[in-house]
Amino acid sequence: MKKLPLSILSALALASATQAQTTVNSDPVGFNSITCKAGSDTYISAGFNQTPAFAGGVASIPAANQIQISGTPNFSDNQFTNTHFVKIKTGAKAGAYFTITGNTANTLTVDLSANSLSSVVQGDTLQIIPYWTLGTLFPSGSSAIT
Repeated sequence: MKKLPLSILSALALASATQAQTTVNSDPVGFNSITCKAGSDTYISAGFNQTPAFAGGVASIPAANQIQISGTPNFSDNQFTNTHFVKIKTGAKAGAYFTITGNTANTLTVDLSANSLSSVVQGDTLQIIPYWTLGTLFPSGSSAIT
């Protein structure tokens, strides 16, 4: 039986390991289950955002507290007022979020709360996400609360 040099065996092992690797990406999904002690004051919160109501791109920033959406989303006037927030997904402000205080068919007015939209530019992407309420977190007739 012939023996292979260690360098050849190492190269074969490395090539085999490199071919076996696969990269998989997905959005985080799941649930969180918490057991709370009966008769106690246990503080909990909803750790996940709701499913976005809209995802799209920024066309422009027409005023200091407004975001014009690319395309023609045809929102109803004030459809998202004080019940949704806009989250910037890409660009210099990625991760920033703002409560929507009004909207038209294609423009969002937001509460800046000492922040700014100055570095949000055309082409940045965003999501409009509903805030959790007690009604959406614990729907009527839910058997989750006993």
